[in-house]
Amino acid sequence: MALPLDPFSPHARTTRRGLLLGAAGTAAALGLAACGSDDDSASSGGSSTGGGAAAGAFPVTVKHALGETTIESAPKRVVTYGYTDQDPALALGTVPVGTLRWIPQWKSGVGVWAEPKLGSDKPKQFSGDSIDFEGIAAVRPDLILIVTYALPKGDYDKLSKIAPTVATVGGYPDWGLPWQQATQQIGLALGQPEKAKQLVTDTEALFTKAKADHPGFAGKQVLLTAPGTNGQLSVFAPTDTRGRFVSSLGFSTPEAIKKVTGKEFYAYISAERMDLVDVDALVVMADDPATRKDLEKQAAFKNLNVVKDGRTIMVDDLDLSMALSASSVLSIPYALDRIVPQLDTALAKL
Repeated sequence: MALPLDPFSPHARTTRRGLLLGAAGTAAALGLAACGSDDDSASSGGSSTGGGAAAGAFPVTVKHALGETTIESAPKRVVTYGYTDQDPALALGTVPVGTLRWIPQWKSGVGVWAEPKLGSDKPKQFSGDSIDFEGIAAVRPDLILIVTYALPKGDYDKLSKIAPTVATVGGYPDWGLPWQQATQQIGLALGQPEKAKQLVTDTEALFTKAKADHPGFAGKQVLLTAPGTNGQLSVFAPTDTRGRFVSSLGFSTPEAIKKVTGKEFYAYISAERMDLVDVDALVVMADDPATRKDLEKQAAFKNLNVVKDGRTIMVDDLDLSMALSASSVLSIPYALDRIVPQLDTALAKL
């Protein structure tokens, strides 16, 4: 039986993905890549702002799950098509010429935590259930980053004919790439491996400080969840970005949740099994006030001890929900500043 779509997660789009282009469409896209006009450049929303590659960084060969890619010189027109690839790129000083906008409400194409890094630039925004090969080719990239993405080999081959393409790191499940490895992969491709390493170190230090400031977090069971359909809740595997976020704060995931998610990055919990989320503190990323109200009306949810005792954090702020889901070097500071005080208050009620 196929896993139902998680309506909250952007990752779920890929279960409905189909090829955008057939053979003729691919040829047209390659033609655009080879002979894009000045008008194409203007429609792309600007050119990438270089992040300052380290001396001698190029050429560089980047190994990834689908092979290896050699980048001959510092890229000047970068497309970020992984769900959170724009964040490490921006943190490294590279403004993409095109980026995947996976949240419709993001008018700038990126999360609020990343908007200051855009400056006055306006990258072309890609959206939809399928990779926009033609649109990518039209902005004439010299590098395509599609790291935080489960990319089929056939799609990788098509992208590689447009420009050098760097995919996810091998050895991790789909959607299970840690933000640290994503940052380092992107840093290597942009010729800034040491700066990327420092970004990771600095961001990890924020988790370390949060744990040191809140020693009571250690060992507590905390879950990030999202409302599903028909009274269900989505719970996330320890290998998902949301599972890694809570474990980085010293929290643990119940064995029952590990079992129910299995090899997937999430699973649905029905109203009949709502007891599985009766943990020390529960974060519900409700997306909007209406979704929150619907969940709070359900008897199975209202009867949980974690709810009755006031240890549930209802997040109906889309920006915070997306910051928790993204877990990037730019979104993590934003998320920690807002969720840690709420977790501290909730756990104080134990």
